[in-house]
Amino acid sequence: MKKGDKVIVILVSLILIVSVVVGFMTRQSYYDDTDFNKAVENIDSFDVELEPISLFPEDPFLSTLGEQYGQEDINSFSELQDKSDLIVKVIPTDDRKVLFARTILSKVKVLDVYKGKDITASDNLYIYEPCNIQFGKAELYESYDGYIFMHKAREYVLFLKKLNVPEGYRYRGKEKISYVLTSMAFGKYSVQAYGHTEIIDEDRVNPYIADKTIKFAEIKDMNLIAIRMETLKKYNKIKEQLIAQDMIDP
Repeated sequence: MKKGDKVIVILVSLILIVSVVVGFMTRQSYYDDTDFNKAVENIDSFDVELEPISLFPEDPFLSTLGEQYGQEDINSFSELQDKSDLIVKVIPTDDRKVLFARTILSKVKVLDVYKGKDITASDNLYIYEPCNIQFGKAELYESYDGYIFMHKAREYVLFLKKLNVPEGYRYRGKEKISYVLTSMAFGKYSVQAYGHTEIIDEDRVNPYIADKTIKFAEIKDMNLIAIRMETLKKYNKIKEQLIAQDMIDP
């Protein structure tokens, strides 16, 4: 082999080696920010931020978020029932993802059906949970209207609505069994009683007042993040109706 050819071979080999090393290092620098299990590994230490969508309907940013999720104006248990397409008892599966649309998509197994057609116990559904988890470089739990995501191995009663689609649109694939909560604040109830819920100082879930930030560990066993007594009273009143009908434990 001529000397010039040897030089070319060596240069090409070096370029290939450098390309492989750079590619590997670049791949290592990425992380899967859709992995729910990875997102919640150290979530107890994450800051909590509340986006109180229903309290500020005139805010253009919050109203845009609200359009993605269930935002029915609920004042009673009967209203919640009437405005729901589906009422079910479920348990979350391990199939869950943190989506770029600032939501968690959770596959759940149906345990019981209280309202709804074409859904039976043992069926699977997909639920868009109105919250977001930022992890990796930033560590933050964002809650919309006080929602706290469903915990593994716990059962819940959910009040659900079909996905909002244009008139005449035909649901496809997973869309046929995908739902949002009828109300972000009043659409989810734990079957087993645990923890307690109290009013949270609004400043502690305000991202602009960093020195008072609350951590997820402090709210994870609550029913919701409530910053208004009216919200908490309404939630507890609906919860009492569920207990009276043996849908959840006292």
